[in-house]
Amino acid sequence: GEILALANAPGFDPNDLGSADMDALGNPALQDAYEPGSTSKIMSMAAVLEENKATPGTHVTVPGELRRGDRIFHDDVPHGTWHLTLNGVLAKSSNIGT
Repeated sequence: GEILALANAPGFDPNDLGSADMDALGNPALQDAYEPGSTSKIMSMAAVLEENKATPGTHVTVPGELRRGDRIFHDDVPHGTWHLTLNGVLAKSSNIGT
């Protein structure tokens, strides 16, 4: 689809670059790397709902980390075990929950 809006914070005054925080001069929405879960969790959740495999109120257990082979996956925010609904998984933006 088309990009309808794009924002970054904090901003800076382009007329006074000397006082700007150097970290604020980039465009993290376009330049920073994000885990695939950040962009694919909506599609995964939509597929589950469309196939009637779950509802937004379905309860799931979300561990603090997930081991697959020699890899360890975790959410952006460290946490213990969460007990959430699918709505809660999206609200917390949990990559493990999806």
